[in-house]
Amino acid sequence: MLVLGCRRPRPIMHPPNERRFDPACEATSAAELSAARRDSLPPDDSRWNPNRSAAEWARAVPGGFAGMYGDPFHSSQFVVMLQDTTITLESIRALEQRLSAFYRRPIMLTLARRRVARWNSAQLYDWYRFLMPRAMRPPYATSAAIDIIQNRLRFGISTDSSADALAAYLRSLAVPCGLVEIAIEPPAVAGMGFIPRPKR
Repeated sequence: MLVLGCRRPRPIMHPPNERRFDPACEATSAAELSAARRDSLPPDDSRWNPNRSAAEWARAVPGGFAGMYGDPFHSSQFVVMLQDTTITLESIRALEQRLSAFYRRPIMLTLARRRVARWNSAQLYDWYRFLMPRAMRPPYATSAAIDIIQNRLRFGISTDSSADALAAYLRSLAVPCGLVEIAIEPPAVAGMGFIPRPKR
């Protein structure tokens, strides 16, 4: 997924009374969603989906693309997330071509700041698609998101008991450590920032 701010990076806004924690996890779990689980996912036929596109770019271009955020017209305020920050110029150019075609405007990554990511966009998106419909069932999460800046999945919960129940459920699914954050939050939470649609 891509998060582009109008002027500066816009992280998820966490309410001041929110409590966040990582659920118990399986330290030996693979970073990749298993082939069997991935094959069980329903078709992703959404018309415009930056999450899906970012996952495709992560699979197609070496470097482990994991999203970007900030202002693409000011390199000091623009960050690209990569598993390998030593990515070649050839790969950077390949990403630029895909991003520019998707957003229908020039996206320049050459001078952007590079930040190391643990999970690439394909891994995040596969796990999100697998976990989201399961975690969003009562009495579990009330919101779900791919948090680009924190490079993980985030599930919002309204009560401590629901958080404990979701943590136990995620543990039963052998979710890798560091992949998911559970947040005790009010029902309505600010979104991930402004995501521009392509120009027509």
